[in-house]
Order: sequence, then C-alpha cells, then structure tokens
Amino acid sequence: IEKGTRYLHNVDMIVEADLSFAGLNDTTLFLYGLHTNAPEFSPELAGDAQVVSNIDSGEVFRLYEAWIEKRFADGVLSLKAGLIDLNADFDVNETGALFIGSSHGIGTEFAQTGDNGPSIFPSTSLAARLEYAPTDAWSFRFGAFDAAPNDPDRPRRQRLNWSDGTLFVGETTLAAPGGARANVGAWGYTSEFDPLLGDDKVGNNWGTYGLLEGPLYQEPGHDGQGLSAFVRAGFADDRINQFSHYLGGGVVYTGPFRTRDDDQIGLAVAAAGNGDNFKRATGLDGGRAEDYETAIELTYRAQLTEWLALQPDIRYIIDPGAVGGLRNALAVGLRVEIGRAW
Repeated sequence: IEKGTRYLHNVDMIVEADLSFAGLNDTTLFLYGLHTNAPEFSPELAGDAQVVSNIDSGEVFRLYEAWIEKRFADGVLSLKAGLIDLNADFDVNETGALFIGSSHGIGTEFAQTGDNGPSIFPSTSLAARLEYAPTDAWSFRFGAFDAAPNDPDRPRRQRLNWSDGTLFVGETTLAAPGGARANVGAWGYTSEFDPLLGDDKVGNNWGTYGLLEGPLYQEPGHDGQGLSAFVRAGFADDRINQFSHYLGGGVVYTGPFRTRDDDQIGLAVAAAGNGDNFKRATGLDGGRAEDYETAIELTYRAQLTEWLALQPDIRYIIDPGAVGGLRNALAVGLRVEIGRAW
C-alpha cells in the first residue's frame, strides 16, 4: 500500500499454578494477560491478508486466557474450561512456531472464519476442551468455543457471553517415535453467516486441515539439533469465506553453528487461495481477484542469553490480499524477545 516502518510490541504476563496445595489434585490454574500497541503493519503498509507479524493486532490490553484444567486417570483424560486460546490446543505447528508470519501459527483458511475470528490472538472466548490420550502415539481433542470472541463491532472490547452460536473443533494426532507427528482436524459453526453471493444467511460454515511435521535429520550426539520440516493444508467453505484453501510448508535447522546450539534458521512458504465464490463476487463488483496470496519467509533466531533473543526476518509477499492492484511487498524486520520465568 505504501512504504514505511512500524514498531510493534507484545507484553505477556503468565501465571500457572498447581492447585494441589488447595486440595485439588491434578488440577492446574492458568492466567494470561497481554498488551499490544496501536500501530498496524499489514493493514496499513503491506496490505496482505495472511499478516506479516503474528503480534500485529492494534492496541489490546486484556485478560487473554483464564482457565482450569483437571486431569483424570493418570493424565489419560483431561478437561479444560474457561477463557481459552483455541490455537494452544488445536492446529498447533511446533516446527512452524519459529516463523513470525501468522499463517504458520494457525492456518489462514481457519483464522479468517467467524464474525471476529475464532478464539485466537488477540481475542479469545469462553470454551471447553476435552482431551483423550490412550497411548503415547494417539491423542484426541474436542472443543466447543463461543463463535464470536468479544464484540465483533468493537474488537478491542472484552465481552464474555455465549449468545452467538458455537464453534466446534475436533482433532486427532498420531505421534511416531523420533518426534514426527500428524494432525488431522475439522471445525464447524452452528451460527449463520452472510454468503459471498446472495442475500440470505447460510449455515454449515465448516472446514478441515491436516499437518505433518517432524525431524528429517538429527545431529549425532546432539539431541534436538538438526533439520526439521512441516507441511500443512486446509480447506474452508467457499460460500462464506474468501480463502477456500491453503497450503504451507517450511524447513527449520536448529544449531546451524557448533557454538550456537540453540539458534534456528528457517525458510517457509504460505499460499492462501481464493475460492470461486469470492472471485465471482469480486468480479461482479468490478474488481479482480488473484488465485493466491503467497508469502515467502526467511528468518534466523539467535538465543543470545537465557532471557534475550534476536530474530531478523525477511518476508516477500506475492499479490498481497489476493485482490489485484497491489504490488508485491517486501517486509524486513527485527524481533527482540525478552523473557523471564520464575
């Protein structure tokens, strides 16, 4: 959209407590507050839909998560309830967590859904999550979330209710020896939405996704060091959502230098594809929709001390917004992480 620079910050404070001291064995209390500042990078400069920085949200100051989790049968079964980040339990991409681009946290086709997004950063909703892990290899999760986190008309306001329908999510994970794993999930809303074509509201807004990730090469004698990779695909209802399909993937090398065991370097690609209904609707309005918005990211995270990390990052975006008319965008940034745990 235009050239420029932005400073973004995200400050988190997290408290986690084992409640056995209060007689509640196998029970955890989790509280998480956050503050982000006002400048916005993607909407004002890059114009991309997948969002260059995963902390780009405008000014937010709120209680982000507040939940209690109870574990049963030696941890085989667990129930979590309260204010929950969906992406902490579902569609989790551990290898992709290195990247700053939002698409490698939760897939674009899922993140776009709902009246105010699903229950993810920076707006979470009341929810309940049940997890069953009968073996080390298999685990199953099912969640029910308020379909509209906070107030869609005033996204920065925190509102807790369950009057806008329900978002259901289910996911299965198969973990293999050595660290590889596969996730398959599906989601659906009970509420109705405005379609891209037509005037009458429609229901059955749903989608699916799958993730495969794990190590490709491990440095002999150096646990956790080596090359890992991931690939993720997802699909969403194109009657309601702009992006009907998404494909992303990347590689990450941990410990690229002998004296830098905890450093990571990664290259990733994320492609969000417009659905046929969005293309038709855009054409009827006199516009032009591209097939994809594609983002290529190269990043390096240097863990300088126990509490300080620096992460230079380069991102090149082809067809920002996938709506035509915008030039390709180049975003260059530096992330500074300062963190302490007690």
